[in-house]
This record gives sequence, C-alpha cells and structure tokens, in this order.
Amino acid sequence: MNLTTRADFEAWIPNATLADVVSNCNQSLQGSACASCTRSLANVQASYLTNNSVANVSDCTAYPSIYAAAFANYAGPTDEATASCLFSVDFSTINNRKSNRLGLIVGVSVGVSVGLIVLIGGSWFAYRKYQDSKRKKGKDRIRSLEMGGAGGSGLSSITESTNLLRFTFDDIKEATRNFSRDNIIGKGGYGNVYKGYLPDGSEVAFKRFKNCSAAGDANFTHEVEVIASVRHVNLVALRGYCTTTTTLEGHQRIIVCDLMKNGSLYDHLFGSMERKLSWPMRQKIALGTARGLAYLHYGAQPAIIHRDIKASNILLDDKFEAKVADFGLAKFTPEGMTHLSTRVAGTMGYVAPEYALYGQLTERSDVYSFGVVLLELLSGKKALTMTDDNQPSLVADWAWSL
Repeated sequence: MNLTTRADFEAWIPNATLADVVSNCNQSLQGSACASCTRSLANVQASYLTNNSVANVSDCTAYPSIYAAAFANYAGPTDEATASCLFSVDFSTINNRKSNRLGLIVGVSVGVSVGLIVLIGGSWFAYRKYQDSKRKKGKDRIRSLEMGGAGGSGLSSITESTNLLRFTFDDIKEATRNFSRDNIIGKGGYGNVYKGYLPDGSEVAFKRFKNCSAAGDANFTHEVEVIASVRHVNLVALRGYCTTTTTLEGHQRIIVCDLMKNGSLYDHLFGSMERKLSWPMRQKIALGTARGLAYLHYGAQPAIIHRDIKASNILLDDKFEAKVADFGLAKFTPEGMTHLSTRVAGTMGYVAPEYALYGQLTERSDVYSFGVVLLELLSGKKALTMTDDNQPSLVADWAWSL
C-alpha cells in the first residue's frame, strides 16, 4: 500500500496516535511545544513508517511533518514557527545569505518588481472585469450549440448565441492538406495541432484529439460551449469545432482556434526560436498571463480553474501579447467554494503541492503554477529538469535555496 493521500495516511496510522499528534501539534510550535510535537511525529515515523515488511511505504520521512503542518496545526505550513519547527526552515539564515550576495539582491529586486506589477495589474483588471460582468449579467450566457449530423453543416453554420462555427471533417482535411505532417505545429498527450487556412484566408490552428468515442460528445460539446463563451484579450479564442465519425479514421473531435504566430512561451525560453525575449517583453508576457488567469477566476461565470498553467500553454501573438490556452478541460467551482477533485491534472513541476498530495484544488493552485512560470521567465531554468544522476530538480526548490 502506497501512502499518497491524506486518507491513505490516516487509514495507516491508528486513531489514538493521530489524536496524540493533533494534541501536541495544534498550538504555536515554539520552544517546548515544538519539542512535544516533534516527539509525537518521531513516534509515528518509528512505529509505522520505518522497516515495515508488510506494506510498500514510501521512504519519504517528511510525511508526518507534512501531515502535521497541513492538518494538525491550526496556523498551517505558512506560519514561521510551524515551518521552523517541522521543516527546519531558518529564516534568519536566509536573510543573512541574501544580504551577502550582490547578484542575488539584483535578481530578487527584479523578481519582486515584476511580481508587484503583475499583482497590481492583475488585481485592477480583475476588479474592472468583475464590475463589468455584474452589469452584463443576464446578457452573456452560455447557450447550447445545435447538434447537427455526423458531417456537420459546414462553415456557414453559425449558432444564434455565438460566432462559433461547426466545421465538416472534409473542410478541415482540405484546410490542413489532409492532415499533412508538414502542417503539424504541436504535439501532446491529447493529440496533434495542425495549422491551416480557412476559405477567407485566415490562418488557424486545428487541435485534433485522439482516442475518443461518440459516447463523450455531449461533454465535449459542453466544454466547447464554455470555451467559446469566455472571451478575453489574453485568452485564446475558439473559432469552431467538429465531431464526426468516418469509416476509415473512426470518431473525430477537433477544435479550431486562432493561430498564434509567435508560438508559445516555452518555445522562446527553451526551444529553437531565434528571437530571445527582452526584459520588457518578459514583463509584458507576465502581465498578460496574469490578466487572462484573473479573468478565468473572477470574470468568467462560473469561475474556471485552469489546472495546467505552464509555459507551453501561454501562446504569443504577432505583438507578443500573451494568450492563455488549453483551459477546456478545467473543472468549474461555485464562487467561494473549494473543489475537491478525484483526479489530479496538470504537469509535473508546475502542480501545487497541496493539489498533488491531497487533491485540494482552488484558484491558488493556478497561482502557484503561474509563480513557477514567473521563475522560468526570470531565471531561464525549466520547471523540472533531471540531474546527472537522473534525479528530478525543481526550479521552485532552486529558488527556495537561494
């Protein structure tokens, strides 16, 4: 049995022992209180998580401390006393090391400046959009798309409530030169992305999903409706979609989006893009991403949690304006409510710890991922790399060690 969630941990440790942990750790962890708490945690480690021949228990000795900080202590892991006691974080050492490194001071100054600009700009923009959404409430609604036949009704089919087009499969094959390999501009676990041209000459991107069946078309259509209803300058706009079944190629699901000619942020930071990003451009991209994310959280109704904010999901138009993409698989939560997901989605290196460990999904999970993107922008380091001895290295851990 692997211990990967809170429920696994509590099922493995007896209730009496857990009660002892709560009794000793649910207080300000300073001085003797810290000693009492750590003794209880050491007992848990020695009695139930060491040299156990029955269970395949992870060798992560920090599990009891993580549990105590997240669930037993009232102040939580962000409290300095809690972090110092349970994780041996020396805040005075961190401050001293900062003062002794001139290069670090410059880097931190740049990071703080960009962070403040992003925070102020994002908050202001979110407030403006929230006020606008209240005035428009009742007008901007998500309405159902008309479900046509297997082939669709062509480019001329536009729903009454949106400008969303339903494409035929033949239309898309013609636009992509029969899904030519030369037209592939992106690949992922979901499938491939192709560039193509519509009859009016506009260049678009076709995202073709793989391993799908007609049974899921209702959910897919609902997701398309949601994406099409969310319009913002810093979100990728959806042009249309196609659902159909062919004899030779099976069931097809395709969405059509505006093509971003400057690729993704990942391409410029770590790919083969010739044009490198200047500091003003990086600041512009950070601010644009913050505005798009703020709109998903506070401007869209209902609120949308992206769950997969990363450099490759931040696209750049011809003016290097950031566009957040791939929020179509996001789950929705009522305003002010915490969403508990049964399936953790996201990309390693970007996922917030509380979401990865315990499935606790809130808007803050996206904010953590956005913070990792900011670290990539500032440092030029990838969110996750492998060391020479094939061990994972996180840019968040690197930043914390400075």
